[in-house]
Amino acid sequence: LALLVSWLLLCSLHARNPLVLNGGDGLLRRLLFFGLFLPLGARWSLDAAARDGRAAADRWVSGVAAAALLVQVTLMYIVNGLLKFRGEHWVEGTAVRQVFSLEQFLVGLGPTLANYPRLLELFAHVGLALLVLSPGLLLFTGRARAALAGALAAMHLGMAATMMLGLFPFVSIVALLPFFPPAVWDAVDEHAPRLPAAKSLAGRLPTGGLSLPGAGRVGTAVAAVALVALLVWNAAALGVVPTPDAVPDSAEPTDRTWDMFAPDPMTADGWWVVPGTLDSGARVDAFRGGPVDWAKPPDVSASYPGWRWRKYLADLRRSDSPALAHAFAAHLCDRWTARHDSRLTHVTPVYVRQETRL
Repeated sequence: LALLVSWLLLCSLHARNPLVLNGGDGLLRRLLFFGLFLPLGARWSLDAAARDGRAAADRWVSGVAAAALLVQVTLMYIVNGLLKFRGEHWVEGTAVRQVFSLEQFLVGLGPTLANYPRLLELFAHVGLALLVLSPGLLLFTGRARAALAGALAAMHLGMAATMMLGLFPFVSIVALLPFFPPAVWDAVDEHAPRLPAAKSLAGRLPTGGLSLPGAGRVGTAVAAVALVALLVWNAAALGVVPTPDAVPDSAEPTDRTWDMFAPDPMTADGWWVVPGTLDSGARVDAFRGGPVDWAKPPDVSASYPGWRWRKYLADLRRSDSPALAHAFAAHLCDRWTARHDSRLTHVTPVYVRQETRL
């Protein structure tokens, strides 16, 4: 019940803020949905700590919900791989070089790594090879599956260390954990430190839960329907099957579902300059503060307050909605007034676009 409430709250939060979401948010929603039908609290949870000394949790979990969760993660890689093969740069090996020319994404080791184009070409080939092998997450077993999951997790760690991608690499790593066999988790369980405080806290929490007659059968049926919908939705996004007539035009799947830098990366970078006029007549940058400066910032990624801001402004730029542009301008005016003794009377948001190198 607690997980259901959490999932509903997360869906509500995402529905109210669609312009700031990326693939990590969508994957998290899907993982939590299928997690509703799985025993997520069986080990390493306060529930497990409360029943210490009772029967141990099963080493294996099987069923429709478990299959759906594994299929969801695997489909993310398969769809992204198929989309990348529709472009040119990934097959040629130049795509990662192109990505690392987009300075709005680069953080941490990213700017340094951008100076090694040959190494980036190697990463492009390795990354595409892992996507080709991704069906092995379902087909392989034992060490082969664990090795593939570990390689994909390492790829996401590399993304997190070099690019401003928000939750996506971390949620993706969590999504790969179910592909590791029980032997891995037995070893972790054996060497993991015990936390006496967890058992003490668990003892103070209320016990019991919601148990409904037939809940298991209903859950299996819901998971089965969701699995079929998952397969159809991704096939429709790739254009393999037509979108069902019952789906409204505004909700149709697109090839942007799992399109990270696919079929080809962007060929232009950019930053925002928002000239604003104060009631005194002075000119300021309403977005970054200070005087209006059209020159390229020393650190383009740092010119965005955070990754959600970068995603929001990217979606705003793609949108033709005057209401969204007005809301952004109104927010900048309200924020300036709250932080300063002066008042903005006019703002003009401008995206400065710069072609990138290959």
